This record gives sequence, structure tokens and C-alpha cells, in this order.
Amino acid sequence: MESINLASNEIVGTLPPSWLQVMTLRELTLKNNEIEGSLPNEWGGMKFMYFLDISGNMLEGTLPASWENLIRLAMLKVSGNRIQGNMPQGWSNLSNLVAMDAQGNQISGTLPESWGDLDNLGYLNLKDNQLWGVLPEKWSHIHSVQQMLLNGNALSGAIPLSWSQMYKLVTLGISGNEGICGKLEKNVLIEAVLNKTGTHLDTDCLWGDEATILLDFKAKISEDPDESLITWEPHRPPCGYPPWRGVVCTGGRVSELDLSRSNLKGSLDPNLGNLRHLKKLLFSMNRFTGTLPSSWATLSSLEIVHLSNNLLTGPLPEAWKNMASLQHIDLDANGFKGVLPIEWEELKAVNHISLRRNGFTGTLPASWVPKMPHLSRLHLGRNLLTGKIPSTWRPKRGQNITEITVNHNRLRGIVPDALALQATSLRLLSVEGNFMMCGSLSGVRPDLYFKYDDTGIGKNCPTSGEGMSGARVVTVVDASASDDGRGPGPSIMLTRVARNSSDSEEYQSV
Repeated sequence: MESINLASNEIVGTLPPSWLQVMTLRELTLKNNEIEGSLPNEWGGMKFMYFLDISGNMLEGTLPASWENLIRLAMLKVSGNRIQGNMPQGWSNLSNLVAMDAQGNQISGTLPESWGDLDNLGYLNLKDNQLWGVLPEKWSHIHSVQQMLLNGNALSGAIPLSWSQMYKLVTLGISGNEGICGKLEKNVLIEAVLNKTGTHLDTDCLWGDEATILLDFKAKISEDPDESLITWEPHRPPCGYPPWRGVVCTGGRVSELDLSRSNLKGSLDPNLGNLRHLKKLLFSMNRFTGTLPSSWATLSSLEIVHLSNNLLTGPLPEAWKNMASLQHIDLDANGFKGVLPIEWEELKAVNHISLRRNGFTGTLPASWVPKMPHLSRLHLGRNLLTGKIPSTWRPKRGQNITEITVNHNRLRGIVPDALALQATSLRLLSVEGNFMMCGSLSGVRPDLYFKYDDTGIGKNCPTSGEGMSGARVVTVVDASASDDGRGPGPSIMLTRVARNSSDSEEYQSV
């Protein structure tokens, strides 16, 4: 038996897997019945099947991967069912397939690149499914295709210019895909697209400028051993389905870049400052070098920037004061140098600043705490900062600062009452490792977690009028490893004042 035609007979039940045993069956028509269930995996063994029409039933399940073995199949019709799941990659083996109609199902996922190998395919109908993603470049190799109907899905991006190589293409159905955009420049495509309704064809893709910016950034990456940017390709929209790896979008625009722990090596592209909708930039744990671009100050929507644990150097850009939405800054463990810019006092939205384990010098900006109304956590430990903790660091009414760490710097003097006693919201204050700090503990709130190891705090600070007779010089060395792990921390020379055996120890720097 080579042919069975049972179309429109109100047949119910399921497709019998045992029909595999009809080894000579070449043509099977079961369209327009009431058959339920799934497509049998066993039918993948029907090696002589040439024509299969099971359209217009109530079939469910997925397209069986095993059907890639139907190597003689020329025509397949499964339209008008309830088939779900993805289009099998392995069906690219159906080298004799001439026509396939899967319209009106619930097939989802992306169009398989591998189907570009179906060089005998002349008719493909995938209308009214749930397909998304971009149009594969490789499908330009389907030189025999005359009709390709992709209407009514959720496809996005530009029609690849390479599709102009489909010289036999007469009809390209693309309507009802709102994400399809860009201009048609080749006659073969212009003539084939008969209906543009429900698309953005002939309109520049909204993401075009953002794709250019991100591809320029990719070009400055010299090493990407984990292939984190492999999906960043031209003609593939950053906000398509799926979006580029590490890219998060809101309303079709790039709102977040998360390339943390990607082992990328390269520089920070100043043009990223043109991503006007960017809210989060997360680049921690990479090998970025160079300086922070001042041009990023134009990122008016940026709320979070994480660049910790890289190899960045140079000063902090004063221009970043203009990042009005910036809330969270983490630049820990880099090689930054220079002073902390007073201009950053204008970051009115910031609530977290972490600049630990760098090489910052100079004094603590007196205006940062009082002029940053939302500042909650300030971490400046393990730098080379000098001077005193400013007495102006008195939180204003309603300001809820909870953590200040300035440990392991070169600070001196006392802890101001403004922090130790009056800042009632403060829960953590760390000054440990600042050997020249001194003063009484009596002014410290008992509920404050106060870390002051390796300081002179608890001992009286020397007064300017005291004599130095009988004083001897001692050297106190911070034996803890430096931030880069290459050796001990800085040595601090102190004067120990001891006029008689009953005197308390007092320390003064020299």
C-alpha cells in the first residue's frame, strides 16, 4: 500500500504509531478530521513517505525531532492544528522538502539558522504562529524559495540584505510583525514584499543607533574568551527576541548592560554615553583598562554603575556631577588615583558610594555628606587619604546615613561628635588602621558599631603646648597586606610621649 486518503471523514482518535509498519506508504492524507493527540515519534521511520497532509485537525504536542529522518519527504502540511514548541534544528536534513505549510498553530521560538540548508524548499508557510527573533542571515541560501509567508508572528529586526540573493522569491509575507523595521534597498526584496501592514518597514529601526553604539564598544574589546558578546551581531536588534546577551531592554530601548564576570579585556567606550535610556551599567569583575570617560556624564538616566575589580586608572571625572539620576556607584578595587572631586557634592540622588582599594589621595570632601541628601553608605577604605574626618559630616534632619568606612588610610585626629554622637542613623563607623587618629571613646554612642583597631583612639590626643622631653620615637607598621597583595601597608612614624611611669600614653605624628 502506497497511498491512503481519508480526508474529511470525521475521524476521531489519535494517530497510530503502528502505521510505521506500513513500510511502503508514500502518501498519507488525513486532513479535515477531528484527530487529537500528538505527532508520533515513530513515524520518523517512514523512510518512503513523500506526501503527508494532517492539516485541519486538533493535534497538539511538538514537531518531532525524529521526523528529520523522513529523507524522501517532499510535502508536509500540518496547518490548522494546535502544535506548540520550537522548530526542530535537525529538520535541516529534509533535503528533498519542497513545500511545508504549518500556518495557524502555536509554534514558538526562533527561526532555525540550520534551515538555510533546505536548498530545495520552494514554499514555506509559517503564518499566524508565535515565532519571535530575527530573520536568519543563512536563510539567504534557500535559493529555490518562491513564497515565504511569515505573517502574524512576533519577528523583529531588519530584513537581512543577504536575502536579496533569493532570486526566485516572488512573495515574502511579513505583515503583522511589529518589530520588523528598516529600509528595503534591493529590488528583489522590494518587489517581493507586497504587504507591509503592521510592520515598521521603510522606517529606520528604533534600535539602529543603539546597535551601532554597542557594536563600536564590542570593537574595542580585545579579548572575549567566554564569548559573552557572540550574539552582538549586525542586523540583529539588541532588544529583539532574545536580546543580545547582557542586554536588558525596556520599551524596545537598551536600559541595562550587565557584563559582570565576563572576563572581557578592553577599554570603556566614551560613546556609551549616548545610550540615553541606560539605567544600569554593570561591568564588575573584568579586565577593563584606561580611564573613566567624562562623556558618560550625559547618561542622565543612569542609576547604577558597577565597575569594581577591573584595571581602571586615572582620576574620577568631575563631569559626572551632572548624572542627576545616579544612585549607586561601585568603583572598588581598581587603580584610580587623585583627589575625591568636591564637585560630586551635586549628585543629589546618590545613596551609595564605594571607592575602596584604590589610590586616592588628598582630604575627605567636607561637603559630600551634608550636600548628598540621600547618601546612606559611604565606603572609602584602603586608600591614601589624609587629613581629618570633617566636622561638617553631620547628617541633616531626615538624612539616613547608615555606614561610613574610612579604614586603612592616613587620617589623623579625632572622630567628630557629628558622627560619633549626633548621627543617630549611623550603624557602622570604621576608622581602623588610621594610626594617627586619637581621642576619647566617651563621646561614642553605645549602639554604634565602631571599628577602631590599630588607631590611637582611647588615648588622649596631644596638645600643641606639651613638651617633648623624654619622648622617644617608635615606628608602627600595618602588617596587613596591601590592597594589591604585593606587600605590607604603609609605615607610620609616631612619637610616644611618656614623661613618667604614671603618665598615660599619648601619640603624636612626626
